[in-house]
Amino acid sequence: DEVGRWKESVRELQSRELSAVYKFVRDMPLLVSDGYWTNVLNDSRAKKQRLQEEKRKLEMMLQRADEYEKCAMKRLRR
Repeated sequence: DEVGRWKESVRELQSRELSAVYKFVRDMPLLVSDGYWTNVLNDSRAKKQRLQEEKRKLEMMLQRADEYEKCAMKRLRR
């Protein structure tokens, strides 16, 4: 009955392979979703960093404009 045991082993192996394929297919939407949201998170962080840099530059420009305004007002009061 070695042939019978061999056939049973082949069936068990095929069953495990099929189970692994089903698990992979079931998990695929989660993988796609995780990938999508990881990209959204990375894009959001990059945009936030660009905006923070732009804000820093604008704040420096505003400070410079305030300084020029104060200087101009002092000169006009002479």
